[in-house]
Amino acid sequence: MQVPPQGPRILVQLRPAQGRLEAPDDVEVGGGGSPVGVGALVMIYCRWYFAGKKAGVGQFSAVLLAFAGAMYGLVLTDDLIVLVMFWEITSILSYLLIGFYHARGASRRAALQALLVTTLGGLAMFVGAVILVVQAGTNSLSAILAAYAAPGSTLTGPLIDTAIVLLLVGALSKSAIFPFHFWLPGAMAAPTPVSAYLHAAAMVKAGIYLIARCAPAFAF
Repeated sequence: MQVPPQGPRILVQLRPAQGRLEAPDDVEVGGGGSPVGVGALVMIYCRWYFAGKKAGVGQFSAVLLAFAGAMYGLVLTDDLIVLVMFWEITSILSYLLIGFYHARGASRRAALQALLVTTLGGLAMFVGAVILVVQAGTNSLSAILAAYAAPGSTLTGPLIDTAIVLLLVGALSKSAIFPFHFWLPGAMAAPTPVSAYLHAAAMVKAGIYLIARCAPAFAF
């Protein structure tokens, strides 16, 4: 029996999709949609909220846009140190937004309280981030998570555990989760668009985003 000749074969190798379809990057894409999509709606709402008002509106709009940009950078960057820098920028900008009615004592106190809690939590996160970067030898968050989850990983021990706890402290403080929840009610003294954007849609989601991105690798 003669086998008919066959033409050249093309080997197609199917591999799992890389990049945006992996769990951490799906979280990244979803996190990026919150500050952009909700931020656009809040900016549209500001047109009616500040109708007839002129004092401080330009500065408010600039700070709100800067906050949205910092949040967008926070969820898109893969550099852990840059993420912490964006984290601290959002704390400073939220202080300015919460204290928009600076003539009111309640607004000033709420802004200062929010700044202290989120900044101190951010400093704890910074220490944890530095430990992880030094131990892993890279700033890439995805590379650190992959190295931590790899079999026989060298990223183990009390020092790494401490770094993870410090990251968690920063995330809890930013998201106003117990025991760092006490600053959030007072921050509602801010204008309504600020309360809607910072506290309901963007700022308090930053800690949840970080936990969601790190949880698959750092889960014990």
